[in-house]
Amino acid sequence: MLQGDECPYSHDALPPRKMELCKFYLMDCCAKKDKCLYMHSDFPCKFYHTGLKCFAGERCKFSHGTLTETMKAILLKVRQFAPSLTINVTAMLYTRITISCNLITSR
Repeated sequence: MLQGDECPYSHDALPPRKMELCKFYLMDCCAKKDKCLYMHSDFPCKFYHTGLKCFAGERCKFSHGTLTETMKAILLKVRQFAPSLTINVTAMLYTRITISCNLITSR
């Protein structure tokens, strides 16, 4: 059995990222931070990218950058699965939610 530097296989491979928003990032309590497999600030801002006003402005937790084809597909998926959400409910989800992360992680 080859071990350490003698191993012919790469150990630098990263698991594939999930093209979904991290629910813990949304609540400011993702313990995995940069190692999280889910999307954080690179998730597209659905307000900005659909022509609505993003009231968070520069404090927005989501991307206002140019949409790639992958990001366009993610945004379309969000719009298809949440068409009945009102602006008020959606705005609440996309701004800081003041739920203690301790309640979530202590279960």
